[in-house]
Amino acid sequence: MQRPNSAFTFKCLLVDPNGRVVIAKIKFGEEELFLTSVYAPCDSQQQLSFIQNLGINVVSKTNTSKRIITGDWNTTLQSIDKRGGGRGGRPSCETSCRNSLLNFMEELGFEDAFRALRPKMKAYIYESKTSQN
Repeated sequence: MQRPNSAFTFKCLLVDPNGRVVIAKIKFGEEELFLTSVYAPCDSQQQLSFIQNLGINVVSKTNTSKRIITGDWNTTLQSIDKRGGGRGGRPSCETSCRNSLLNFMEELGFEDAFRALRPKMKAYIYESKTSQN
């Protein structure tokens, strides 16, 4: 039996100067996959701009059919994803960020893989911190 060629190439397409986004193209033979690693800002206002700019970069630098985006979005998509309910935060900004991210995902046909595989599992990715004076 002949062993398949496991050689691949890796090309970095974008490195954000702020260290928040890296986009790379990985090629296995004739197959291409675009991988994006994200570290979104914590500030709600910066998140909105970040998501908009990310969408522009992802669309312009990658093939639309084979993309994976991973990383830390610093927001949640559903209430099951957080514990503490965002006490002390700015709910309207949090909602705007979540909606912006959900719109981004919908426009590009992305899905939250963890939530798709485990729709009711409580595995908190966000926990509201209480103020300590």
